[in-house]
Amino acid sequence: MFKHINGFEQIGEDIFVYKNFLSDLELNNIMSTIESLEEKDWKFVNQQEMRNKISFPNPSLNFIRERIISFLPEGYFLGKGTSFVRLFKGNDWGEHIDAHEFLSIREKSAQLKDDEPFEWADNERWGLVLYFNDFEGGELYYPEQNIEYKQKPGDLVIHSAEKHCAHGVRTVKSAIRYSHSNHIFDKIKVPI
Repeated sequence: MFKHINGFEQIGEDIFVYKNFLSDLELNNIMSTIESLEEKDWKFVNQQEMRNKISFPNPSLNFIRERIISFLPEGYFLGKGTSFVRLFKGNDWGEHIDAHEFLSIREKSAQLKDDEPFEWADNERWGLVLYFNDFEGGELYYPEQNIEYKQKPGDLVIHSAEKHCAHGVRTVKSAIRYSHSNHIFDKIKVPI
């Protein structure tokens, strides 16, 4: 889907990188915003993963949303998230697939009969990560494809939400890793 969009480079099966998606000025502005946040502006990702935090929604990311939305094909839409993600030195993020929460919805959709009433449901198709600062470690890796990507500030990575793009984040070795994660969806019919 992204290989024909100017700026994207394919680095694996359904894995694309847009290097320098953000300019130095945009990165400086974002890092100023991040550095102005207080600890109360951050929340835990979930109760089991207490060390990794995301910020509360931040309108400074709206221009990024608009830029990403501008190249999505008809029928696709971007998740509503506008949070920063923070990983500290020593943190990692375990291997996962982005579509895991949508597998049951897909199963229901596959059971829909032609004459049955239905409703539309979100279906995650792609995940994305955008990087804001320099740090050591914290590489994005794809074990199914034997790929590890060493990101630079301003890089945007988009990958399929399916099993062949299972991914994780290596241990952060220095500083704090600041990024933004989001997802791209389409709609599928599910029985009512």
